[in-house]
Amino acid sequence: MNSHPRWSLASPVSASLRRSPPRLILVAGSALALLVLATWLVPQWIDWNRFRPYLESAGSRALGMPVRMAGRAGLTLLPSIALTARDAQVLDDAGAVVASVRRLRVGISLLPLLGGAVRVRRLDLVQPRIQIERSSDGRFNVAQLRQAAALLGALDRGTASISGGTVHFLDRRTGSSFEATDIAFTLTPRGGRFEVDPASMKLFGGEAKGSIRVDLSGARPAYEVRGALAGFRIEQFLGTLTSKPPAEGVMNLTASVSMHGEPDRSLLESLTGEISLRGENLELVGNDLDREIGRFESSQSFSLVDVGAVFLAGPIGLAVTKGYDLASLFRGSGGRSSIRTLVSDWKVERGVARATDVAMATSRNRIALTGGLDLANERFADVTIAVVDANGCARVRQAVHGTFAAPIVEKPHLLASISGPLLKLYRQTRALLPAGACDAFYSGSVAPPR
Repeated sequence: MNSHPRWSLASPVSASLRRSPPRLILVAGSALALLVLATWLVPQWIDWNRFRPYLESAGSRALGMPVRMAGRAGLTLLPSIALTARDAQVLDDAGAVVASVRRLRVGISLLPLLGGAVRVRRLDLVQPRIQIERSSDGRFNVAQLRQAAALLGALDRGTASISGGTVHFLDRRTGSSFEATDIAFTLTPRGGRFEVDPASMKLFGGEAKGSIRVDLSGARPAYEVRGALAGFRIEQFLGTLTSKPPAEGVMNLTASVSMHGEPDRSLLESLTGEISLRGENLELVGNDLDREIGRFESSQSFSLVDVGAVFLAGPIGLAVTKGYDLASLFRGSGGRSSIRTLVSDWKVERGVARATDVAMATSRNRIALTGGLDLANERFADVTIAVVDANGCARVRQAVHGTFAAPIVEKPHLLASISGPLLKLYRQTRALLPAGACDAFYSGSVAPPR
């Protein structure tokens, strides 16, 4: 009886099969290596700079402003498809450089590209620089760049990053300017929502860190900003408004606010959140504040409102100074004042900032502020500034109302219209009264001078 042949592991055919897998792996590996090498070499052989005019034209249409590429352009296929460019510039109508970037990389998704759609997986900008200017008639040189916001739609499910960025701002109407450097952030869009987190920059000698969230998916745009500016120099901050800043020292700013609506008055009317400005061991330059307050009680020639506008209200107080000449606020007999502690805490609801703890202490006096600022309507809301004693009772107070542009400052009000011996008697009597025996004007965290 014939039997079917059986293959044994020792047969020649079996041995050949056992030797085949290593050969197949070697062949497959070689083919893959050649493919990788080709995807790397082919872009190198192509002179992508020949396509520079087309890239510049496409960029100009996308941004709404002329785009020029001074450096080389290229294409990489590994680890993903990406267009690269160096020294790209955005110009205004006069040919001046408005924005530039040292290196640009645009990563593109392959599958949508095969179907004719461009989806950006990643956008990286290295050392971008933007020069923002406001002309004497109020126009911004980068107004047309708002068209670039529409390009964020192509970033859906992708990310964008900026590193080493710089923004320089110049207002030709006022001559003020400032610069933010070392800007770095990552932007992640998700179906009409955009998140910038983390974000950092150097500003006014300090370091800012925070996050921004924008929601454009609803009927009205919504914004949320959280951040802190630590260790900034107050003289650099005030230097954007005057060539002779009236203060020196280090301060810290924190903010957590939200708003919704179009970029008009309704946006301010929705502003809600908290803002805090704090500092220690500051110096007031050009005036002896304690001496002026002492004269104020007898001659009432010193304006507490001027002090509060710049120091107590902090960044919010910049709106208050619209009706003032900032450089002249502290013109006096000269000298310097030490501000031992400054606290400026505000709670914002529907566009109105209310003082929750706003005061500062010098070597001999404590000054506090109550009331609010209607930011949407640019009006004061029952703002009063007072010199307070150890019990928080007002010794001298001064109120301001009206609009920010044309404030109405009332005359200082001494708690009693007295001077000389009677004022001395009043002070001695107040010292004998127990704490809380008056309607306390201030009961916040700033302790009275020793």
